[in-house]
Amino acid sequence: MDIRLVSPMAVRGEYLSGLQVLQDIKASSPTAKVILITGFATYAMDCEGILEFGASYCLQKPFDLADVLKIVNWEIFQSQATLV
Repeated sequence: MDIRLVSPMAVRGEYLSGLQVLQDIKASSPTAKVILITGFATYAMDCEGILEFGASYCLQKPFDLADVLKIVNWEIFQSQATLV
């Protein structure tokens, strides 16, 4: 399992929106599980649309690190279950 932490400011030396980062990740790794963390808009406005574009999970800032760890642990469990 690969884990990439990406800041929209750090990609290609220019600012990209979270949606643009998501599209770049899915273009290079279509089966990647993406946790997108946003500080903009409301869940209904932002996260539901982001999930439609292929994010596996969407969290809003401020977020609880325990939630991120639960998601990562779940995905590790799922990936191991499919190997059996």
